[in-house]
Amino acid sequence: MIPAVILAAGRGSRLRRAHPHDPELTAEQAAAAQVGAKGAVPLLGRSILERQLEILRRVGVREVCVVVRPGNDPVQAHLARAALPGLELRFAIQPQPDGSAGAVLAAESVVGDRPFLVLNGDNLYPEASLRRLVEADGDVLMAFRARALAREGGIDPDRIAAFALVEVSGDGSLNALHEKPSPEEVARHGPDPLVSMNCWRFTPGIFRACARVAPSIRGERELPAAVLARQRETGIGVRVLVSEEGVLDLTCRADIPRLEARLERRARKRWEESAGESGPAFSLFVPGRIELVGKHTDYAGGRSLVMATEQGISVRGWVRRTDGPGRLVVHDGDRGRRASFPLASLGPEPAEDLPVDWERYPAGVVRRLVQDVPGLAGRPVAVELELTSTLPRDAGMSSSTALVVAVALGLLRGVLGPPPWSGPWSIEQGGDRWGGADRLRLAEYLAVVEAGGAGTEGGSQDHAAILLGQAGSALQLSYRPLQVEEEIPFPDAWLVAVAISGVRAPKAGRVRDRYNDLSRQTELAAARWREVTGGGEPHLGALLLTESGPGIRAVEARLTAAGVEPSLIRRLRHFHGECARIVPQASRALGILAAAGDGRGEPFPPPSSFPSHGSSPSRALALLARAAHRSQRMAEEVLGNQVPETRYLVRSARRLGAPAASAFGAGFGGAVWALVPREGARDFVERWAADYGARYPEHRGGDPFLLTGAGGFAGIGGCE
Repeated sequence: MIPAVILAAGRGSRLRRAHPHDPELTAEQAAAAQVGAKGAVPLLGRSILERQLEILRRVGVREVCVVVRPGNDPVQAHLARAALPGLELRFAIQPQPDGSAGAVLAAESVVGDRPFLVLNGDNLYPEASLRRLVEADGDVLMAFRARALAREGGIDPDRIAAFALVEVSGDGSLNALHEKPSPEEVARHGPDPLVSMNCWRFTPGIFRACARVAPSIRGERELPAAVLARQRETGIGVRVLVSEEGVLDLTCRADIPRLEARLERRARKRWEESAGESGPAFSLFVPGRIELVGKHTDYAGGRSLVMATEQGISVRGWVRRTDGPGRLVVHDGDRGRRASFPLASLGPEPAEDLPVDWERYPAGVVRRLVQDVPGLAGRPVAVELELTSTLPRDAGMSSSTALVVAVALGLLRGVLGPPPWSGPWSIEQGGDRWGGADRLRLAEYLAVVEAGGAGTEGGSQDHAAILLGQAGSALQLSYRPLQVEEEIPFPDAWLVAVAISGVRAPKAGRVRDRYNDLSRQTELAAARWREVTGGGEPHLGALLLTESGPGIRAVEARLTAAGVEPSLIRRLRHFHGECARIVPQASRALGILAAAGDGRGEPFPPPSSFPSHGSSPSRALALLARAAHRSQRMAEEVLGNQVPETRYLVRSARRLGAPAASAFGAGFGGAVWALVPREGARDFVERWAADYGARYPEHRGGDPFLLTGAGGFAGIGGCE
């Protein structure tokens, strides 16, 4: 398969240059612009380079060489953090900024003797044009009509006039390229000239031409000059293909909002064409979640204190009859991605064989639901879901579980109509007034679905928090079986601030393995107990959290005497400490705060003077502070799932005045929560972010820090 070379070593001087009338940029956009990293500028959450790589994958390219600057290149760092499924990505260094021919020459050791594509790293080329280029033979230039660049790409005609104009011979081959054409040359080419956007297919002979081409008057070895020189010397022509499509071009800061508007317009047009002109048939909102305390306990039958967030995934669903087999189409409105899945009973399939990246989650949902739910497979219905999210990805707020829940509910509603739905659970009629017991069973079922699709060995905490979340309340949950032990009003005068560390923690690869190791420790500890005693307790919760159980001291003594590994004893203590002490203490503290009103009239005491009795707001804050502190300390010392960034954020929040703070989620990155008074919360977040940015400048300009109250599940609209 043909590889592609992307030229991304430019200095981006026009992007670095700021002007008084430039549009306001996000922090991440401004950071990329400041260093001239055009390919790394986020546009609706995804850069031009990420989008171009996805298009290349769709047209069959599997190997890409990106030419970057020497040293700590920001484009290379950006792509190293990106999720690029199905592509082998390699980098080549252009030692000196000596022009586009020098950039192509830098990729010779990667490409070797194969034909290859050449593209600019600051352009987004259309899929159909690239597909034609991939399928072509020989040396080819894809030329674009000027009017199409203006109409479809939104490029100003004055800028188009400064691009290289293409002159074609009678046999369709390249005759000349006019770089920086004069007004006379522009007029001579007519009102709709052909324009080169540096979109090529080359055979390996181009490398020799790039090495021999003389520098231009600007002191750079230019690719067009190398192409024409090779053509003159060897007689090997370059065929010109003509595209009537547009190219998105990023040159300066003023282009950024224009490109975002253009991408939004394209996504909307595609969606309307596929979904028809009628409005959505239904809508729903699926929140994220924050685990306040109770780290890594759900899969072992423990308990935790959780809350749904005000951030989440909004879903709009369209339903159409189709003449062919049924299908589900999931459209990621934030990143312009789209995936289609047949509604066919395909049988079980291992997680590693499913599509990678975000697609594996809806793929896993479809595979299990059509297998388990009568009436899904074989229906001649096309369901299209448009998803937009305010949840940061891989940051610990359960964006992947929210995606699973959103796709599952959208698929069920789209194909089967309003509930009730028959399946491994029962959901009664009533849209957002589902029965709690039905939601419990659905949460447990979707936890199994996600574990199969993602390859994780986790529990149902995230699914329960999302499906059972009540606006204005936190939930104390216990697991295996899943139960709501207590619904605790969240104090009105307080909010939860969330700091995103920037250390991504996707449940894949090494992070998934480390996560699964923590789960297996609890299974092994319970298995050791059964071996020693002959008991039948299926998990640690059945052993340690029942009134008739032997108690932590007796269990620890028995296992220690039997020579059980010290690491399992420590994990046993961690589980018991979180479930039997920390979670109930934190729940009690929240309840006191909520009952006491705002709780801000009394100053928060220093840890050395925490009151030891009473039910005042200060006492409640002290209880919550102790619970969060103990949970965090055990995560650092026993679970070993904290990184320097999350440890710093916890201590920073406390230093800045937050009564309680702790990391949450799977760990190994992710986020930290802090309890802050509603009054002044925005100021706290800004100070917290500034302090973190000063300590870890490499994470400055990442996902913004958030504020949330206790959110809730919004139900399915349009099904009454």
